[in-house]
Order: sequence, then structure tokens, then C-alpha cells
Amino acid sequence: MKHPLRLISILCCVLSGLTGVHAQTAETTVQVLGAYYVPNHEGYQDSGFAGPDFSVIPRDEAAAGVDPALDPGRSIGSGWGSAEAKGIIERKLTWPLSLGTGVLTKGGSIGFRCSGELSPVSVNGVAQFTVAPFAFLSFSTGLSAGTGWTLVFNGLGRNIPGPDREAAASEPFSGLVARCWQSATLQFDLAAVYPGEWNHVVAAATGRVEYKGYTLAGKHDAWQYEADSGRNFNGFKFLGSYFLGYRMPLVLDTLGFLVETNEWIDYNRSRSSMDSGGWGSDLVNITLGPVFNFTLPSSDSLAVLIQFKNGVDYSDETTGYRYFAYRHADGTYWKFHRIALRYTMKIKKAGPAS
Repeated sequence: MKHPLRLISILCCVLSGLTGVHAQTAETTVQVLGAYYVPNHEGYQDSGFAGPDFSVIPRDEAAAGVDPALDPGRSIGSGWGSAEAKGIIERKLTWPLSLGTGVLTKGGSIGFRCSGELSPVSVNGVAQFTVAPFAFLSFSTGLSAGTGWTLVFNGLGRNIPGPDREAAASEPFSGLVARCWQSATLQFDLAAVYPGEWNHVVAAATGRVEYKGYTLAGKHDAWQYEADSGRNFNGFKFLGSYFLGYRMPLVLDTLGFLVETNEWIDYNRSRSSMDSGGWGSDLVNITLGPVFNFTLPSSDSLAVLIQFKNGVDYSDETTGYRYFAYRHADGTYWKFHRIALRYTMKIKKAGPAS
């Protein structure tokens, strides 16, 4: 892909043009996302839970069982952990869709949103179209495209094995990372049945099928994007999101618990399963923890997430390999994953579109 930025510019222009269509309500927001990932030893010499650990196991010790003809090995852990930051500007348009006046049939809508995302090592354009025939049910179709570069951390590149590969390749602006998805959401609010400002017991469940691919990567090439773990392959995944919470007329307006799942559903699932002693292609990643949402002055909001996550516990003899596909699963473990913040500022509040 010779001109990924040009394609992103064209996409953004198309999305900007679509937002000119008159809608019942329109809203523009700016979001700032930040997260701190707590360091640990990834299950090395642990069982069950890998607690926060700021020490580093040096390469000489961690890679004692590594074949240097295949891989240079790696150290395990970090002296400080890692961080994530991203800014998002989003435009959302909504049209009413009425299929009745009953409790179950009213409150439908059609929505379109487009956004631009910028992190220190990537840029993305996103669009999503949503149809909610009823207040409790919605269907969404979306797509995104982005590219990355290197700025201390690697934003984009293939994760290629080899004895001289200390990290994933840095291939800035070498192609596009594209996603497309289809999802369905069921949601419920007790206050819709028993009105009252203190009756908002809410629940939501979303299932999403998503394809994600890097244009420079072949079918069997792993790749890294936005300085992640570098275990991406072109293919399909199923992502689940399940939330149960309580909304209150207070500054702390929502308190709840969120569970998210992420798993391969195509040929990647059986590529190297835990049952075969592989690196765990069949693992269902589960992320869970409490969610706190605060309403701030001027209708801004701040969401705080404290999350735990499971992972593959590699054997102590193979966990020192840098390239993950050379490691052998020896079970699973849980870890304290991250503390994440999302600040949302409304530039233009919801109201009649101009």
C-alpha cells in the first residue's frame, strides 16, 4: 500500500460529507483515553495469579532454555509497566425510529457516527451505522482504517521470528490496518418498566464478529499495531461485552461491572492450541472489573475502569523465547491488567442538527 495516508484522508472526507445529512439530533465530542498497565512476570514461576511485580528477570535467566539458533531470547517484566494514550473526536447523528408506543416498541432510532483517533504512534478513521428497532435491541455495522509509525514505541510492523530479531519489525506507514464488524446488542433498564430516577438497574450484552487485517502481512504473518503484544494475525474474531450496573442521579452516576471476551473464530483458533502444547491460539481472553462513571460540570464525564485479565502461562523452559509462537502453554493465569480512564467532553451537545 503506497499511499495509506491518502486513503485515510479520502475516508475522512467521505465521512465528513455524510455528517452533513440533516438528523434529528447531532452531537460532537472529544475523548481522551489513558491507561496504565501494571507489570508482572506473565506467570513465570507463579501459579494461578501473577501479581504486580516491578522487578525484571534478566535475559540470561529467563532465556536459559532458549535455542539461540532460533531466537535471541528476552527478559521478563518491566521496571515501570506501560502506558497508553489516545485522543478521539467523534460526530454522532441520530434519527428517531418509532415502531409503536408500548414499553417494548418505543424508543427506536437510527444512528451514524464517525470519528478520528490519534495516538503517539497511530492514526485511525472509524465509521459505524446503527439501527435500533426497539430501545432494547440494536444492530451495528462498522469499519475503520489506520496506519502507524515509530516514536520510541513501535506503531506498525510484522512480528517476524529469527535469531537476530530483538523485537517486531518497525515498518512505519507501510500499509493499512483495517477492521470491519457486525454486532448486536441487547440492553435493559428497569426504569423503563418501573419509572423512577433511582430505578435505573441497567444491563447490556453485545456480541461482535470482527475481521482485522494488516495489508502488508501474509496469511501466516504475525504483526504488531499500536505497540501491542504483536500477536495479531489477519482473520476473524468474536468479541463479547457484558455489563451490569446501577445509574444514580449523583456525580457518580453509574457503578457497574464489565466483562469482555476476545477469541479467534477462524483457522487461527486451531493454529497452536493449548491442548497441543502450543502458544494458546484457542485461549478466550477475558477482561473484567468494576466501572465507575462520573458526571462532571458542563455535562462532561469521566469513566474509570479497574481491570483484571487472564493469559497463557507458558512453561518456564520456553517463556524466555522472544517470539511467542516458540513458547509452549502450561496452563493459564490471571493478572491485574490495567487502570483506564476515559474523559469525554461535549463540544456540541445533543440537539437539533444544524
